[in-house]
Amino acid sequence: MNLPQRILDRVLELQTVASMRVEVTVASLIKEAGEIQAAAMQEKQLSAASAALTIKAKLAGLWVDKSENTNRNVDPARVSDAELAAVVQADGSDGTATSPVSPKQLN
Repeated sequence: MNLPQRILDRVLELQTVASMRVEVTVASLIKEAGEIQAAAMQEKQLSAASAALTIKAKLAGLWVDKSENTNRNVDPARVSDAELAAVVQADGSDGTATSPVSPKQLN
């Protein structure tokens, strides 16, 4: 079976693109970002070095752009003792605090 040359050319083009994608991995991107960071540091380009470091951290999954806000604005009277104890325990404190000496300190 003889395929037209345009089809063979397109298959070769797609194979070339696919082979380039296989060569680009997270590890290779981290390595390249490290090289960019080193070059930027050598040139005293600290903002470029910092950007490369941030990219490395993101690629490695160590950078969190957003975090979930777990604050709950609820009426304290509606929180159970167990929920309140869990919040205090998660806070790492013993739950004690110094009371304000005047109403002005509450604002």
